[in-house]
Amino acid sequence: MDFPFVCGSSHILMLDSDIFFFGSPKELACHIENPKFGHFIFDRGSQDAYFAPPEIIRNDFGVDVASRVNCGIMLADVTNFDYDRVEAWLSKPGVMEHPRAEQTLWAMYAGEARTEFLPREYDVSLSPHIDPSTVVKHYVGGIREFMYTDGIPYLDRNLRRSVH
Repeated sequence: MDFPFVCGSSHILMLDSDIFFFGSPKELACHIENPKFGHFIFDRGSQDAYFAPPEIIRNDFGVDVASRVNCGIMLADVTNFDYDRVEAWLSKPGVMEHPRAEQTLWAMYAGEARTEFLPREYDVSLSPHIDPSTVVKHYVGGIREFMYTDGIPYLDRNLRRSVH
């Protein structure tokens, strides 16, 4: 969560390295061109993937998180980013070591009220299938191998076709 400090901008766009765009991300581009003050835009996961269930997060941290926040694609307003708040959350036992800490912390920082989702075409899907209408695919854990067996070959074929 050090991007706000490093980038020196009021808004940041984060893309996981396992995100492939197969079509024009018009909706994402629209959010980038016209960012909303105080809002966080995410892709939607196939399930909640936090370090604790939302009820526990609410009880232990006093924050309501939106369901299924995924940080594979995130556009965030980090104006006046509250590092002390994040440090306080990180000081709780087990948080920093958890593999889903970063995603949970971003969901917590955004909170349910400031969270927006990209359209359904951006949702995480556990299907390896790519059809011509696919805009984006996030190759999360269970389907990561398909990034190499399907995603890269698909992009290679289609990029070669578009160059000729």
